[in-house]
Amino acid sequence: MTPDTRLIEALNIFMNRRISALPVVNEMNQVVDIYAKFDVIVSIYCHIVSSFIQTQVAFVKIAVILFVAGTVKYGALLEFCDRNSS
Repeated sequence: MTPDTRLIEALNIFMNRRISALPVVNEMNQVVDIYAKFDVIVSIYCHIVSSFIQTQVAFVKIAVILFVAGTVKYGALLEFCDRNSS
């Protein structure tokens, strides 16, 4: 993946390949960073929270907590993010 890869694409790679980290490469295909599932989850959480009004923030926090706790599947979170991304 590159620094410009969309978060949803990174999550799809994690889910489909069942891996926990991805190399981030530059234009010369050199590894410049490592992107972990946790990084993506935090990024999505921050994006969702910043794009919702205060009354919806509590729901988003609950959804992320349930996901991290293992009670919500990746696909459900991906679908939620797709529906609510701007």
